[in-house]
Amino acid sequence: MPDPATPRSRHVLEGVPRVGFYPDVRHLKPRRGPEDFIFPSCMRAAMEYLGHGEHDYIHFMGVTGAGFYLNWKDGWHDDNGALYFMAPYDEHLKLFQYAFDSTGYAMDFAAVKGPGGLDEAEVRRRILASIDAGKPVMAHGVVGPPETCLICGYDEAGDVLIGWSFFQSHPGVAEAIEREPNGMFRKRGWYADTWDLFALGERGEPADPKTVRRRSLAWASRVVRTRETWDGRTNNGLAAYEAWAGHLGHDDEIATDAAHCFGVHDDAVGVVAEGRWYASRYLARLAADEPKMAGRLYEAAACYAREHDLMWEVWKCCGGNGRSPEHVRRFADPDTRRQIVERIRKAQAEDAKAIEHIEAALAAVGTEP
Repeated sequence: MPDPATPRSRHVLEGVPRVGFYPDVRHLKPRRGPEDFIFPSCMRAAMEYLGHGEHDYIHFMGVTGAGFYLNWKDGWHDDNGALYFMAPYDEHLKLFQYAFDSTGYAMDFAAVKGPGGLDEAEVRRRILASIDAGKPVMAHGVVGPPETCLICGYDEAGDVLIGWSFFQSHPGVAEAIEREPNGMFRKRGWYADTWDLFALGERGEPADPKTVRRRSLAWASRVVRTRETWDGRTNNGLAAYEAWAGHLGHDDEIATDAAHCFGVHDDAVGVVAEGRWYASRYLARLAADEPKMAGRLYEAAACYAREHDLMWEVWKCCGGNGRSPEHVRRFADPDTRRQIVERIRKAQAEDAKAIEHIEAALAAVGTEP
């Protein structure tokens, strides 16, 4: 029997559920819908592994504000969907804090890059301690871009980190990593690609459910109503629809690089389609526990469900949900884009009505958005 005082060389939490974009993981649980919002999906997987299945993807899409989010930076930017742009820089960590707070786990956040960032020895110590305590660690980066991944283990005393990343199958990333037999990535030289840590600290009592519900609705209002966040982003929330629709009229830019422009556009369609679907389910769940708010919350949920359906109409304009040369060809046609713009403006109107219902629901119980 190994001496517990002797440091382990290898420790892997084998049962942590895989996370990833829908095309990569749909075969695992075909009846489960897409979970393409990265941080909420990672939180869901961590909670499922730790036995707290009540904190599911719907829950995290609601409490983080992800279900209500849309951002469009002027130009054609691939990172419009990154959730940390949903609020001004000095507030953006709230989306993470609200998620942890709702589960009862303390959020042990530590920066790795930038002033005051932890050195490699300390980052390694913290990761190994969490894994040895049976808790996966979330971090931005490690594998692929600085998005959330799940660190589920280590090998060679921490020289190798093991886990799940949404980007581990992507070209340019897959070739640079090794794999565990169960499919988890194995990453050497991980420190240079790690931006921060979000470890699960001690677990106390989760925040009061009523507080979580009402705070999430007020946060949704903040996310939707805040036009300017950071990184030069002045088209957030409701303003993002206007910017998105306007960019679809930039014929010269689209003619120059239709494939790239289509990809940015299609990301926005996916953000709204998936986000508003889960927002509608989250609000319906809250309505069952908030009788004084129920009517307004159900109205808002219906608005979001209609928005979801409008995004399927947008996909249909280019031949359906998917990406191919034929989709790009149709997107490049100005007549097609005019049809898309009509649906985006309808979606914007539904989004505006939905947040008005949410704010009225909060007013009904004396809570300011």
